[in-house]
Amino acid sequence: MSQSKLKHIPDRYQAGFTLIEVLVAVGLIVLLAGLLLATMRGVLGNAKESSTRVTLKKIQEILEQRATEFNIAESNAPASRRQEPCLPVDADSGLKSIVERKRKFREAFPQRYQDLYDAFGNRTRLGQVFDVKYLSKAPSGVDETNLDSAELLYLVVNEGTAHGSEATDSDQFGAQEVTDTDGDSFPEFVDAWGQPLRFYRWPTRLIRPGTPATPATPLSLDSTKASLPAVETEYWLMLGSKTGDINTLSRDQEDPTSAIYRMMGADVASIQSVEFDSTPPDTCSFHTPDTYTAFLVLSGGPDLQIGLYEPDDTANFGHLAQPKVALSDLGNNDDTLSDDITNLQGID
Repeated sequence: MSQSKLKHIPDRYQAGFTLIEVLVAVGLIVLLAGLLLATMRGVLGNAKESSTRVTLKKIQEILEQRATEFNIAESNAPASRRQEPCLPVDADSGLKSIVERKRKFREAFPQRYQDLYDAFGNRTRLGQVFDVKYLSKAPSGVDETNLDSAELLYLVVNEGTAHGSEATDSDQFGAQEVTDTDGDSFPEFVDAWGQPLRFYRWPTRLIRPGTPATPATPLSLDSTKASLPAVETEYWLMLGSKTGDINTLSRDQEDPTSAIYRMMGADVASIQSVEFDSTPPDTCSFHTPDTYTAFLVLSGGPDLQIGLYEPDDTANFGHLAQPKVALSDLGNNDDTLSDDITNLQGID
């Protein structure tokens, strides 16, 4: 095309985009990019949640297997002739059997470093395994007393085979599920966000979250249980949808006659001493009496907050999964619990 012909093209064909047109185009691009980013974020979030649930399901299946083997072994074990260290000499034989079983259960499923010792001050079987297979290979200067529940859960899952169950396959958990987040050389289970999972052996404070210092009147008609905090289902249904009815949650399936509760004197101070005995080595404290128990393994989800006190925080009953969130704030001012992912959600 010649220069002379170019000179006769109308100006409206030669002009560029107006400022308004450019701004509109940029705005559309930003809007589309934002929508794409939000979609990708949602997809990634869903993928991480699904991955975490897969990890939790595998852990739950192994814990159930370990617990079944424990129960069979204890049922077939002869009555112990040894004095039960957590009871007086003249204690009822039935009560002795219940307490001994709980003490051994604690040793078989540790969630705090102190649980690696028995009531006689000796290392438990898992404590000895930890010393030989893990502590002996750790760098000098590592403080073993800082073991967290995710590391102890790994120990239970991989080494808790004393009662006949098979050892866990080394390839059952991948590198994204087991790592060392605190650099102490001890492996721990993590969620898909790379955060350590929490393990609660007896999460009874999800069911009776009230403090023994200010107990509420329970729904039970048994007047001897007036010092027990009331059963509340909100936390349990949020984190563990399994067995949410009050009749089930207000009963210790291993102690249906409330023998431990009645033995302790059934007052506020006694309840607190059953939940936690501050006298070293505190191996004779168990959980809130007359309360349902089940393993709880928990991920904080995308907000990385669990909404519970840590499993080793005995001062705040974190070892029994005491919630940080008040019942009045659930779903309103505090959402730290709402996105938690647990091994008990969706299990019938």
